[in-house]
Amino acid sequence: MSLAERYRRIRGGWQFLAGLATFIVVWAVLHAIEGLDRDWTILNLILSMEASVSVALLIASQADNDANTLAILRHIEKLIEEKTDAIRRQTQ
Repeated sequence: MSLAERYRRIRGGWQFLAGLATFIVVWAVLHAIEGLDRDWTILNLILSMEASVSVALLIASQADNDANTLAILRHIEKLIEEKTDAIRRQTQ
């Protein structure tokens, strides 16, 4: 399994969403209590970097899936052609 595929599986799960929500809530609490990241720039930067990496890895994962799907479709097409040829030979 490729890195992109593993990331896609993790990114699409409830655990990731819960972790991300927890991270944002903790950041907001620290913002309110300690005045950390007064204009939210650092949080915005972190989330933007995560999003840009996500897009790249999800596109790579989709490309892998497309290649696998194409290979399966070619195999099915070959099987159909073989069956069609066999039927034609039987009917002649």
